[in-house]
Amino acid sequence: VVYSVEIVLENESYALVDMVAPVISLTGDATVSVSQNEPYIDLGASADTGETVVVDSSAVDTAKVGRYTVTYNVYDEAGNSATHVTRIVNVVGSLNRPPVFLKGGNEGLYAIP
Repeated sequence: VVYSVEIVLENESYALVDMVAPVISLTGDATVSVSQNEPYIDLGASADTGETVVVDSSAVDTAKVGRYTVTYNVYDEAGNSATHVTRIVNVVGSLNRPPVFLKGGNEGLYAIP
């Protein structure tokens, strides 16, 4: 929302300009995990001013176990930038490990990569 008001007093004019930055809210948790070699699907974020939030998840490499940061930013119609918000993405060994069947019928043990 952009507010622009012009006030004229005795041949002088003043303009009021929106100086309030938008606020970003993450959808979902600020820290998430994804299995190695599975696609990372970001849950997104929203801005209190309604603009589309720009998401940069280019650093996330699900081929490699590790900790990655996704950043979010938005500018409102007046050009005010929000404080950047981040989400941590932990790429971990498979969250759905296949069962290992041991001699003797033991089930429910899982392979550890």
